[in-house]
Amino acid sequence: MLNRKTALPIWFAFGLLVWSGCGGESASSSQQSAKPEEAAPPPMKAPNFPQNNTKLVNYKTAMANNPALLVVENEAEYADPITGPAKMYKAMASKIEKDFMLKHNIEIHHAQFDEYPSFETVEGWLKQSPNELKGLYPWQVYAYNPDDGSVVILQDQEYKKQMYKEAGLPEPQN
Repeated sequence: MLNRKTALPIWFAFGLLVWSGCGGESASSSQQSAKPEEAAPPPMKAPNFPQNNTKLVNYKTAMANNPALLVVENEAEYADPITGPAKMYKAMASKIEKDFMLKHNIEIHHAQFDEYPSFETVEGWLKQSPNELKGLYPWQVYAYNPDDGSVVILQDQEYKKQMYKEAGLPEPQN
């Protein structure tokens, strides 16, 4: 037997169903009036590039070889409130993982020896560590600067544009 608490939501749902179905125009007449040449353009393919680049390079050497490289942050820009927080979490987790694992060791070395570790030392730490750097796009690479002990992400804009072009996507904004 339905009581008042369970009957009210059922009637409410039934009312919404009836109200939404009373649009005036039947589905068959709306399908007949739509013309094939007015069809919406196909949705654009979303970029799906692998994020498996965990290579660490020497900042000075990389910038000497390619001065057009840009220092970027692993950020997520989004407009979709549903998937946006997940993208932000991924960017944040990448930065936190990198900072906690590597930056702490660099700071300890600096405090102990009053100089930042060499590139070879940091590279050795990464090889010995069970934790890996978070994967980056193919046009990005981690770079260690032994002058100030910073670990940054370098991005090759030309290579990024080339990969987007090869994938049949419009040129990236940044």
